[in-house]
Amino acid sequence: MQHGLPVHFYNKYALFPLFKGINYGFTSILYDKMTDPENGVDMVMMESAVKVG
Repeated sequence: MQHGLPVHFYNKYALFPLFKGINYGFTSILYDKMTDPENGVDMVMMESAVKVG
């Protein structure tokens, strides 16, 4: 609520696959966390992203 009025937030999202062979840097670390058999990450939300390709 903001100033007594309900404020609705909508998240625009895109789903994209991660492949082990093309990950590097932060994405590689994220991939390792997502595929961890004990504490795997299901979904990730980012404030901004750049689509390449």
